[in-house]
Amino acid sequence: MSRPLLNAAQRRGLVGSALLSLVVIAVVVVLRSLPVSSADLYALGRILHDWSEAKVRELVGKIYDALPPGGGLLIAEKLLAPDKTGPLSALMQSLNMLVCTEGKERTLAEYEALLQEAGFGEVQGRQTGQPLDAILAVKS
Repeated sequence: MSRPLLNAAQRRGLVGSALLSLVVIAVVVVLRSLPVSSADLYALGRILHDWSEAKVRELVGKIYDALPPGGGLLIAEKLLAPDKTGPLSALMQSLNMLVCTEGKERTLAEYEALLQEAGFGEVQGRQTGQPLDAILAVKS
């Protein structure tokens, strides 16, 4: 089954944008042997929580290998509290991921471990109080 990369509203939003020349839109297919194209920044929103630790390691490793020194990976996911007791929205999303996919929501420490294992030197995360939190990893 094939579907368009962008819907009509998304295409209209990008047309004429000064940022369009700086944006590379790519479909990341996890566990394909295709290499990840080189870029200065990758952004993954609501992607990593769908996948097992092994598949996340593989995808993050491919992105790390494609980044130049100083390049970054921005992850937008719900972050669990360090003791995994909340927030409630992240716990409910994690339950949904466990039932519907092979993934789960993670703590910042879990993301730090995955990203540092891939080689990222600097990892910062913030709970935003919004539907998604942010993690930024920078390649040394």
